[in-house]
Amino acid sequence: MMTGAIGNIIEYYDFALFGYLATIIGANFFPSDNPAISVVAAFGAFAVGAIMRPVGAVIFGHIGAPECPDKRPIAVPLPATLRRLPAIRVILSAIFYPFYAG
Repeated sequence: MMTGAIGNIIEYYDFALFGYLATIIGANFFPSDNPAISVVAAFGAFAVGAIMRPVGAVIFGHIGAPECPDKRPIAVPLPATLRRLPAIRVILSAIFYPFYAG
């Protein structure tokens, strides 16, 4: 129960902080002649992230669920993810490097 409360507190802090800093984020990451468009773009990026959180939970939530039929420990997904991150980083760098090479 306490971990759920702590998670909700952190989540709402994230929402409040992003809402408070939306004008700054919009101006720095989505520059435009019209400041309203920058703010709308910042909130659009936030909306995409907020929508994808439950989608990711549905898709990947079974990996660390304690009620899995095979009774895998909950701590399994994090090390497995951390082992895959270097390969993912190399692949993404190879894909997007030509766009940054100038």
